[in-house]
Amino acid sequence: MKKKLLIATSSLLVGATCLMHADTQQEPQKEPINISKISEAFGHLISKNIQTTGVKFDIAQVIKGLEDASSGKEAPMSEMECIQAITAVQEAVFQEQSTENLKKAQEFLTANSSQKDVVSLEEGKVQYKVDQEGTGVAVETHFSPLIHYTGKLLDGTVFGASNDVIG
Repeated sequence: MKKKLLIATSSLLVGATCLMHADTQQEPQKEPINISKISEAFGHLISKNIQTTGVKFDIAQVIKGLEDASSGKEAPMSEMECIQAITAVQEAVFQEQSTENLKKAQEFLTANSSQKDVVSLEEGKVQYKVDQEGTGVAVETHFSPLIHYTGKLLDGTVFGASNDVIG
């Protein structure tokens, strides 16, 4: 029994070694083309591109447009008309977002101006707060002071900071 097991094991090892050696000498086998998988991935690329426009498209109509174009049907508007329409929608979305952002910024600046140690450089536009006073000689007007800063959006997201912010 031990002899048969040893021979079977040896045969498996030799066979595996031959297969491994054969694999290194042959060209790697290419995966068969899976057009279904590629089509789905392409759909994801299209979706990412759609999202970057900032326009909330009706995806069912986008799919209808793809199907209609594939079957040779004429588009409901020319390429130029479509580009102009998308640009107009993007501009409207941008204006709406700008108005909302300005409203939020004004509300923040108004509320923030009543906080202790907040200084307004230009009322309703730029504010700062000194967390830690520097020590030493005052900076002369022709020198550049070293400033540690952290700039944050209204939601607290940091958009800029000096490299060596004091913790």
